[in-house]
Amino acid sequence: MLAQFEDHQWKHRLILIFADENGPTYLQQMDNLRADSAGLKDRDIRIYSIFSQSSRPELSPSDRTLIRRKYNPDQLPFLVLLIGKDGGIKARKTDGYPRQEIFDLIDSMPMRQAEMRRKKKGDG
Repeated sequence: MLAQFEDHQWKHRLILIFADENGPTYLQQMDNLRADSAGLKDRDIRIYSIFSQSSRPELSPSDRTLIRRKYNPDQLPFLVLLIGKDGGIKARKTDGYPRQEIFDLIDSMPMRQAEMRRKKKGDG
């Protein structure tokens, strides 16, 4: 895992989106994800958008380059990666990733199953 993401390991799942900042697929993907902020929070998801060119300060140009080399070595024009809390790549999509599909995949993972059991015990 890159230094940029080390603080997230074992705490958060990451969605990395490699895209054109103003591309329609990216904008649609973000609208879809933002439509359920409670679901993102419940699953400990953090979203990073990685653009080849950007005026946004979240990532420096050198960080963007390192992240692109590691996670998008083929420089695909659009790529969504789901990174688990363990730092491993759990899913990869090149044509958009519906939020419910992401949630279903996460909810089927053993670590998430354990999280849901702990939350259920805490509620009851």
